[in-house]
Amino acid sequence: MSAASTKRTPFREHGYEFFGPPGAFGISFLLPILVYAFAFVCNDISGCPAPSLLSPRTLDLNQLKREVGWPAEGVRGLFNWQSLFAYTGYLLVNAILYRLLPAVQVKGTVLPSGGRLDYRLNTLNSHIAIAVALAAGTIAQGADFVVWTFISENYIQLITASLIYAYSLATFVYIRSFSVKPGNKENRELAPGGQSGNLLYDWFIGRELNPRISLPFIGEIDLKQWLELRPGLLGWIVMDCAWCAAQYRNFGYVSDSIILVTAFQIFYVFDSWWNEPAILTTIDIIGDGFGMMLAFADFTFEVFVFSLQTRYLSVHPIHLGPLHLTAMFSSSEPATGFSDCPTTRKIDSVPT
Repeated sequence: MSAASTKRTPFREHGYEFFGPPGAFGISFLLPILVYAFAFVCNDISGCPAPSLLSPRTLDLNQLKREVGWPAEGVRGLFNWQSLFAYTGYLLVNAILYRLLPAVQVKGTVLPSGGRLDYRLNTLNSHIAIAVALAAGTIAQGADFVVWTFISENYIQLITASLIYAYSLATFVYIRSFSVKPGNKENRELAPGGQSGNLLYDWFIGRELNPRISLPFIGEIDLKQWLELRPGLLGWIVMDCAWCAAQYRNFGYVSDSIILVTAFQIFYVFDSWWNEPAILTTIDIIGDGFGMMLAFADFTFEVFVFSLQTRYLSVHPIHLGPLHLTAMFSSSEPATGFSDCPTTRKIDSVPT
């Protein structure tokens, strides 16, 4: 056996994840269908699930389409330009605030090549600004604030817009990864797990470790780090608030259950914004490439799947009441705190 055939390449050391190419295909092309299925099967027209699904022997496709709100235009109705422009505007607002608001300049962990990347962190400032704007609009217009009604009326089309961005960006960074040269001054590197040589798998898992782009008037953005906390996690909370507003429009009140779910999820997401530097020590940043897997999670899955609880409650309100709330909180175990967490690497930061 030759020495070349036994050489341990970065990918051989890493190996396949998610069952290799078959798993990559399933997640990339079947999970988006599942997102649509969640949106249609549990909807604000006929309930959750659609009544016809409870009687499969007498299932009528046309009746099911009416119950789930399938667009009259068919598949073409899954897309509209207004939603694509709105989603683009949402990303641009995040990008502009990223550049304009005060930030902390942080050094990332040491890369395999020995270099360290610079990161500009101001997610908390950016999202507070967006939250204040949304709160002002809600105070002025109530549950009929245009952002909340637009989300409700274009929910399916917004899913499509997010998927367009996910597929497009995953393809862009995959093609661009072939321009990475050893020893480049930008510290661009390939991810060990994204060098299998299988086009589908590498496109899914991500070939380049930390792809960056430069936008006019905004400057350089680290795609993986920026997308991890901004459009996905913020979009999740915005979606929760939109469904709280929808419940008020539907019933004239906001139930304690939907408030509780939204509050807990806001707390979870806020923690990531408050401790933003810690993201630079996660496996997503230091080990995984950026491909369809993370693009789909950031643009679509976090926004439209993580918020399904509040979407359900917006049309099926549940009143917990003092007794159930007391029982719920009294049975909750206390958080373990940071003392139980593994030690992370120290990160140098400089306010800018």
